[in-house]
Amino acid sequence: MPSPAMAGASVFVSVDERVPGALALGLIRRWEAEGAILYGAGRTRYYPDLKPLRPGQVCDYGLLAADEDPVSAGFSAEGLRWRSNGLALYARDPRLIAALNLAQPVAGQFHPAYPSYLNVTVEMDRIQITDTLLPLQTPLNDAHIELDIASSSEQAIVIDNTAYPISPGAVTIAAPVPLQQSVFIAGAPDAVAIQRIRVFAAPRAPAPPEGALALSADSRFDGSRLSVAMRIGGAGALVIDVRGAAARDDRPIHLLEGVLPVPPDDNKLTFSVDLLAPDESWVTHRGEPEDGRYIVYVKSAAHPGAPGTPIATFFIRNGAISDPRPAPLPLRIIGG
Repeated sequence: MPSPAMAGASVFVSVDERVPGALALGLIRRWEAEGAILYGAGRTRYYPDLKPLRPGQVCDYGLLAADEDPVSAGFSAEGLRWRSNGLALYARDPRLIAALNLAQPVAGQFHPAYPSYLNVTVEMDRIQITDTLLPLQTPLNDAHIELDIASSSEQAIVIDNTAYPISPGAVTIAAPVPLQQSVFIAGAPDAVAIQRIRVFAAPRAPAPPEGALALSADSRFDGSRLSVAMRIGGAGALVIDVRGAAARDDRPIHLLEGVLPVPPDDNKLTFSVDLLAPDESWVTHRGEPEDGRYIVYVKSAAHPGAPGTPIATFFIRNGAISDPRPAPLPLRIIGG
């Protein structure tokens, strides 16, 4: 695989479960020998923790899984340098100054939440995004932002007193922002979640997310039956995937899978399924229930190979559902 000039370059290494660890280790050693600075979490059995990223930092290059969405790591499809053997190397857009995931931990909850409003102040030598301060290495004379937004309804996002109409689903908005001035960004509190912000030194035309959906979900158990109520923005279909590990030997188990179309004229979707004896028409795979631990995942049908987002967990013990735990999902983008 061809290697760009790595002396002094910063490289982010993803911990996506689809990254082949042995190949990533070989590239890490090669690039370190060439003078690169490696960032990212470690991989058990392969390599220890690398250098931690600063808030908002985007590296010169990103080593990701071949099917991983580069946007979540601060890169874009246009920056792809090569894709091979389950890996992909991306180069940072030279206009990109900072990229920040806006996840906010929620006490007692499995998933973080995302804000419906932000205060952003861009100065020549730093960027203030709500409570996060991002120092800049190079002075900034012009500023533009991109926002990755989950919207469950037709609405408008207000940026610096200008309204930007958005449709339901996963949306990316680009806008200029003035320097040395606080800019207020806001959408409807219950229908929008601002997931990521990127700051650029020059404008660009952002690529719309492909196959991504906006989703919030609440689940409950009644014996062996799981019921889920969702709010969805966008067009397409959802995959419900239940996977686990056997209690006896930790062997992977694929218990259940099915596909649910997104209603075209309604942002609400509910479904229920008997986890031990599913007979619903939308179920496409039925495995044999075995004692073990399980997770219920949801993902966009446009990206069936992507890691799913958990919405519930449970155990099977002596053939019965045990310790069922819903994992409420605040509004967010799900995709690749």
